[in-house]
Amino acid sequence: MKQNDIDVLRQLAGQLADIAHLPAMAETRQLWIDKNALRPVRPLVLVDELPWNEMDVDGFLRLQVEDPFWRMIENQMRQTLYKWRYIPSDMVIDPWIAIPRAIDHSGYGLAVDQDIAVTDPNNNIVGHAYHQQLRGEDDLEKIVQPVFTENRSATEQRQSEAHTVFDGLLDVHMQGVNWYFAFWDMLVEWMGPDHMLMDVVDRPEFLHAAIDRLVTVSEVMALQAERDGLADDQNTRAHCTYTYNDFLPHSEPGEISLLMNCWCHGTAQIFGSISPAVHDELEFSYVHRIFRHFGAANYGCCEPLHDRIDLVRKLPNIRKISCSPWCDMDIAAEQIGRDYVVSNKPAPAFVGGVSMNWQQVEHDLRHTVQACRRNQTPLEFILKDISTVAYDPRRLWHWGKLAMQIAQEG
Repeated sequence: MKQNDIDVLRQLAGQLADIAHLPAMAETRQLWIDKNALRPVRPLVLVDELPWNEMDVDGFLRLQVEDPFWRMIENQMRQTLYKWRYIPSDMVIDPWIAIPRAIDHSGYGLAVDQDIAVTDPNNNIVGHAYHQQLRGEDDLEKIVQPVFTENRSATEQRQSEAHTVFDGLLDVHMQGVNWYFAFWDMLVEWMGPDHMLMDVVDRPEFLHAAIDRLVTVSEVMALQAERDGLADDQNTRAHCTYTYNDFLPHSEPGEISLLMNCWCHGTAQIFGSISPAVHDELEFSYVHRIFRHFGAANYGCCEPLHDRIDLVRKLPNIRKISCSPWCDMDIAAEQIGRDYVVSNKPAPAFVGGVSMNWQQVEHDLRHTVQACRRNQTPLEFILKDISTVAYDPRRLWHWGKLAMQIAQEG
């Protein structure tokens, strides 16, 4: 590694280490442990998935590291420090740094074939028009068995370089596979949403065959990763939420992480527009086969689930249920009660318009708190999917302060 790369990374690591050892950090981590254990604590707040092309106000996000891999790590570190500076909310910064092991995924045999529409060339959020690649039963043979493999020498090199950079400042954790199962997102990318939704009516047997094949190969893949020691029960995130907990055991150094000690995340976002019965038939009855292997699961994303909580309850090891901007929070909180964490996703559109209506933002947050308070429902706010703030990052800073004020009242 070049000395300049090391110097830049160590400077950032020193800032992270100072924050990680603040007494308040242990207190915030404990709040997440209690939240995930369903113990009564105030609502917690995170801001995630920012439009980073609109965020840099003082040049701090400008990258300086040359090596491509360590430049990626530098980017993550700078973004973490930025969020701590401007929208800390209930962030946790740990006294270690997660370095991804050199694990490759062979893929499912199909690449996304699409046209894209761009409104802001500086933004990686674009529009997608997917081309249909799964037209009939024979095309399902294109879905192949994915395999995880690790380049151990590359992992060892990353680990050695990480110790060179971070020793004396941050511990090094070599990170394994994190589990995200969005089977219908993949099928939409291979078929297009229109074709897929029409097939719900016209060819349900074809969709059954497609999801069965996809879940079957994914289950084999997950068990293979566990067997080969590629899982990671030390991961602290399940998609966009923290997984700190005291109810799952952790492997000791040198031990293989078991899936049953790991969290996973699942979602079927396209099914926000179909009936609960069909959702159950095409998603829940299949994803059950995956979730049974994991110790805890975070389910849902943008799809509204308030009218099918009874079906989500059938999934094994559910711990958190997403409530998107399209959810009826009164119904959702009543149906969930004290049994799961409501992972509420406030509308990112509120911070992305031409102008801000802060009364609307506050009303939305307070209404959610009130619905959960009535039903003693554990609550977290996760503001995510923020594709724009109209190039005014102060909107997020203020949203974070407002959300924290309301959460601390609750």
